[in-house]
Amino acid sequence: MSISLSTGAIIAAPINDPATLSRAGARVLAIPVSTLRLAGFCQRFLSSALLSLLIQASLWASSLLGLGWSTSMQIRRAINIIAYRSARLSKQATWEIWDSARMRQLRKKIEFEFFTLILGAGGNNLCLVIFWPGWGILGLAAFMLSAGVRDE
Repeated sequence: MSISLSTGAIIAAPINDPATLSRAGARVLAIPVSTLRLAGFCQRFLSSALLSLLIQASLWASSLLGLGWSTSMQIRRAINIIAYRSARLSKQATWEIWDSARMRQLRKKIEFEFFTLILGAGGNNLCLVIFWPGWGILGLAAFMLSAGVRDE
């Protein structure tokens, strides 16, 4: 690569004293150095502030998490107590209704309707045949007879 010079240009040594150039360069470099020092200070300050904020946020988050867990356990305990008492009250109310005189009359009527209408006119006889207590005695006698036949 060749550098072309304009006509009449002379290549010569610089006219400025190198000492004056270094002082001027030092002045030029002094501004960026102080700026860099200030930037470094600001960066350290911001990093320490950010670290402090992160630690505080972490502490707040963990304390809020603990409070939330504690509150949820108290709510769970309260709901368990309410559910237990509601179930107990419901059972008690159901038993009171079931055992009332009016309900006993209704159950008696329903039982009568079942035996007369559903089973028909011969329903009573069918119930007597099925639930006759003599079946147990006859079954026991048959068992004894069958056991006696095997022994011989």
